[in-house]
Amino acid sequence: MFIDLGSGSGRHNPILRKYCGRLIEIEQSRKMLENNPYRSIKIQADMTALPLRENVSDGIISVAAIHHVKRKENRKGLIENIKKIGRNHCFVALTVWRFYQKKFYDQYIEQLKKCPPYPEDFEVGNVYVPWTISRRKKGKNGKKEKITVQRFYHLFRAAEFRKLLRPIYNIKFSTMKKRLDKSGKNKSSHKNKSSDEKNGLKMGKSTSKKNRKKKKPTPNFFFAGYLEK
Repeated sequence: MFIDLGSGSGRHNPILRKYCGRLIEIEQSRKMLENNPYRSIKIQADMTALPLRENVSDGIISVAAIHHVKRKENRKGLIENIKKIGRNHCFVALTVWRFYQKKFYDQYIEQLKKCPPYPEDFEVGNVYVPWTISRRKKGKNGKKEKITVQRFYHLFRAAEFRKLLRPIYNIKFSTMKKRLDKSGKNKSSHKNKSSDEKNGLKMGKSTSKKNRKKKKPTPNFFFAGYLEK
């Protein structure tokens, strides 16, 4: 049995069900669960208070959800809950957003500059990100309207995320690579070659260095491990 923490509308369901006989999807938003069309056991619950017995799961997955949990002690408690509900050698896979990425660079520097005493509830990495959703207005002929809300994220630094996951035996910890297109090529690669390359001419080292782009920081951390009891 696998558990998907923060399952949303079930976008990972078809993949996860290939590897387990039973899937439990846990999501705080009732609306998200109602929009989940896939077969599973659906539970509306907060990730920090999981309504499950000990030693029930063979696999626990959480994709881009843990970074929505406020307060360090709540995130630590969540990892302890994962340890409780997972069986011995339970597989665990988690992803979170990282702080060091281009769109958060100004906030990253500003927060690191702060000195104690810190404001109440301040943590390096706490940000609010605009999130646009669409909903239908009340009435039979209600049209869809877009609403933007400020959504909480705790953006992790590598050392912080590693420390949080110490209770889980580490198999792999990395930044997630860019998605590949259907042909297996990186989407960021150049589609059109230069005229020199089309004519079979090689570019000199000095030219290639100038055209070489700096690698951007990848936006997510990925962790895979298992529980030892």
